[in-house]
Amino acid sequence: MELMIIAAVISIAGTIGVSNLLDIMKRYQLKEGTLEIANQLTLARMAAMNRNKTVTVSLAVSGGRVHLSSADSAGLTVTPDMEAMRHVTQVSGGPVTFNSLGMRTSGGSSTQQIAISTSSNQSYSVVIAANGKVVPCFKLICP
Repeated sequence: MELMIIAAVISIAGTIGVSNLLDIMKRYQLKEGTLEIANQLTLARMAAMNRNKTVTVSLAVSGGRVHLSSADSAGLTVTPDMEAMRHVTQVSGGPVTFNSLGMRTSGGSSTQQIAISTSSNQSYSVVIAANGKVVPCFKLICP
């Protein structure tokens, strides 16, 4: 009888531990995807300054993955299509355009925010300031 109680306690603790581990893994994947998107936006900004041309970054969701690509004003590819992360249901706030000075020209005069939402109802953001600085933010709404 005691052995059955111990086995039941261990199985309950294991079930709780596995579900917590899965949540941690999903948050980690969302964080890594957000960082990758921020890195690609920074790369596009640097390419705009180096090429002395406007660069536009497009974001889309297809098949549960974020697809990110960028091209300059001449239509040349700056970064090839990149798949950032899995289990994404929505990406909003794009496209993002950088001018030849590295300043953001899309999204109005205040900051532009790219929101990434997953199938597990978690959301992080990438904030792009008017001066072009890209900052990942590990919550939905950032200052």
